[in-house]
Amino acid sequence: PAARVMQNAVGDGARAGMELIKRRLNDLNKSGWLIFLFLIPLISLIPFIMVTLIKGTDGDNRYGRIPPATGPRDFRLFFASLGLLIIVSAILVSLAI
Repeated sequence: PAARVMQNAVGDGARAGMELIKRRLNDLNKSGWLIFLFLIPLISLIPFIMVTLIKGTDGDNRYGRIPPATGPRDFRLFFASLGLLIIVSAILVSLAI
């Protein structure tokens, strides 16, 4: 059962990561379909550089309005969730051993 829970957690994390990359590509006014370039060795460097180094579009683009700025509350929620994830993962790993 612990292995199944870990598989689900990894799958959920991968889906969340893909969604974040898609949103970042949309912020660059590029199609979310470019995410599939990450699956091709060496070619994956192109979208990686786009996502990490290029500044997003100023204002609205064809994918929607500019999102509101994040505040301190969002970062606290993120780090609290991350801490909870680490604790639960540690417990599951200790149970699996």
